[in-house]
Amino acid sequence: MSDDLLARSWDQAAEGYARYFTPRFRPGIEAAQAELIARVALLPAGPVLFPACGPGTEIAWIARHLPERMLIGLDLSPGMIEVARRELADVQNVELEAADCRTLSNRFAGTAGAIVSSFGLQQMPKPDEVIADWTRTLAPGGILSVVCWPRSGDDDGPGAVIRRLLANRVPQPDASWQERLVPAVQAAGGEVLADRPVAFRQEHESAEIFFDAMTEWGPMRALRLRHGEPFVAELRAEFLRDAAPGPLSQVTIARLLVAQRRPV
Repeated sequence: MSDDLLARSWDQAAEGYARYFTPRFRPGIEAAQAELIARVALLPAGPVLFPACGPGTEIAWIARHLPERMLIGLDLSPGMIEVARRELADVQNVELEAADCRTLSNRFAGTAGAIVSSFGLQQMPKPDEVIADWTRTLAPGGILSVVCWPRSGDDDGPGAVIRRLLANRVPQPDASWQERLVPAVQAAGGEVLADRPVAFRQEHESAEIFFDAMTEWGPMRALRLRHGEPFVAELRAEFLRDAAPGPLSQVTIARLLVAQRRPV
């Protein structure tokens, strides 16, 4: 998927994502935040970076705990950055920028006190190479706290149903990067402190609302742009064909990976 297509999809989805998905993803976001806050006293000097910051949810919370630290949010989508600017208008110690988040070491190599990212890593090409770059961006002793969606996170839920339907229609992405995250962090000079699942329940008013949210304001917006409305309409009809009426409840399982940059 091209950077342009991905950025356009999130530009179009930004408002709805902040309104619909951010509250539902909050337990995963808070897990990544908590790992950093628990180590605040040990952080080395340097800014805290938030690659793929989206609407800035974690920045707002961490700013209350780090009022003297420069916080820098970056996102490929200018639309997401605009939402974040509005949400963080009263936060004094934050900078926000529409930028490529994959190669932070080009700009901040060895100087970041911490990096926090929620649900952005899995969207990037070669996530294992990205997380290695983020590790190299940390100052010695710096903390990396990343939560992402693994490909097998909801094998019995509606997300798995959508993946099965897509498997018959479009080439499936390579998920082998998941097994390379820990080795990539270690090879880049990081010590893994935690690598665990974070399970939480999401509630949706109906299967129809869930599907429409995914394709309007969620990660399937890019699929909609690439393949067009007839493709999405066909997929929606098949998804809803066997869906139960009424509210939809699903348990989702995110992956939380926490690491510390070893002394050079």
